[in-house]
Amino acid sequence: MVDICPSNSVSLRNEEAFRKSEHMLEILNCIGCPNIKTVAIPSSAPCFRLSKLNLNLSTNLKKVDLACVNLSSLNLRNCCSLEILKLDCPRLTNLQLL
Repeated sequence: MVDICPSNSVSLRNEEAFRKSEHMLEILNCIGCPNIKTVAIPSSAPCFRLSKLNLNLSTNLKKVDLACVNLSSLNLRNCCSLEILKLDCPRLTNLQLL
């Protein structure tokens, strides 16, 4: 599972500062990652700049659940095990599923 904002990665003391900070991640490539089974980015994750996500050739990927305000491109090519796709991405203009 790829969790951009895992609940156990930030101490409670630093959680507020973490959520207020601006993370600069714009492009995330996980190409050919056979160990990824689930990708979840909730709306509470501070990934406001994430615009491109490439999961091409992640052959064991079964579930993608994304809520990304600025995501415009999502590549799920050759993700032959994909069963569940949940998207709340209002700016998504490029979705590749072949």
